[in-house]
Amino acid sequence: MVMVLKYPDDFEGWRELGKMRGPLGSNYLVLESPDGSKLAQIHVEDNDVAIVLERRTRRVLYIHPTSVKGLKAVLDKLKKGS
Repeated sequence: MVMVLKYPDDFEGWRELGKMRGPLGSNYLVLESPDGSKLAQIHVEDNDVAIVLERRTRRVLYIHPTSVKGLKAVLDKLKKGS
């Protein structure tokens, strides 16, 4: 079974750091965990949790399957541009 995080349910106590636009034009909300050890990126249009990172190591703790597709699209775009 694949774990799927839900916003706002799984992010009680997290604080908003700001908003950002992704490389493919999507808008995201950036959150910080209560202890400051993790960052989360939430897709604004549908509240999907795109990615959760461990801040110190930058290790990916969670990534939504659609985010994987988006990262591949960005990589393809970068390859074509170089």
